[in-house]
Amino acid sequence: MKIESTQQHKVYLHNLMNEIENSDRSTRSFGCNGPEHRNEHRCRHHCRSHGYKTGSCSPYTNYQDCVCNKSPHSKSKFRQVSSIS
Repeated sequence: MKIESTQQHKVYLHNLMNEIENSDRSTRSFGCNGPEHRNEHRCRHHCRSHGYKTGSCSPYTNYQDCVCNKSPHSKSKFRQVSSIS
């Protein structure tokens, strides 16, 4: 029983750390007004308009906070090209 509890705790902490690592900032509201009145589209639009990949209403705050997630891709408009000599 103790092993299962420890394993569940590790899984929870792993998921929580992934969310923290993938989040750059948390912004109030922007369509996230609780589990019954949330507008994920408004939150995503807000985040994308500020240069983030996407956003969603966080279940950890009872869908009250819009959390913006950064892009895993480079934001550079130009790729460095190596010349072969």
